[in-house]
Amino acid sequence: MLREDANGDYIGSFAFEGRRCEYRVRGYGKPLLITAGISPIYGSYAWRYLFECLAGTSFVYSLDIESMMKSDETRDHAYHSKLIEYFLREVIGIRTAILAGDQEYAAVTAAAIEARALVDKVIFLCPDRAGRFRLRIAIVAGKGTEKGVAPLLDRLHRISAGTAVCTRSRARRGVTSGSKSPARICEDIMRLLR
Repeated sequence: MLREDANGDYIGSFAFEGRRCEYRVRGYGKPLLITAGISPIYGSYAWRYLFECLAGTSFVYSLDIESMMKSDETRDHAYHSKLIEYFLREVIGIRTAILAGDQEYAAVTAAAIEARALVDKVIFLCPDRAGRFRLRIAIVAGKGTEKGVAPLLDRLHRISAGTAVCTRSRARRGVTSGSKSPARICEDIMRLLR
């Protein structure tokens, strides 16, 4: 059951390994999971902006893995990857794109490999202190790819300079490199999600 908050988001919750986890939802369209924080307590203004902007074209879920990692340091990346995988399977349940920060890289990558049939795009951003973002890696499975992005993520693990996997894909889609404002990076993400 979802409940509305003061920001106009809908908040849902689910149980995972004896813990109650909350997530936020907004928008319409194809599903997109953001794993970085947007809550007023732990989140950042820039991630919140992306959540609201992308909700105009996608059904955006926000599962704040970063704050969970900070609040409970006894749990490792394996726990958080299982949490993301469970969320993909049990809450979303259909093919989804994932947008993550560099803090969640290991957990998101492992979850995307395990839930390969449910993930068709993975985009990693690196925020800077000025509230801007740099697109680190964008992995997009080709149309009709049954295995999703898992083979590409497997390959990425074995390549030291991971951005080599997606350089051609970004350029073909009109996405340029460099540090950008949340508004500009939102446009790039929308192009990648098409």
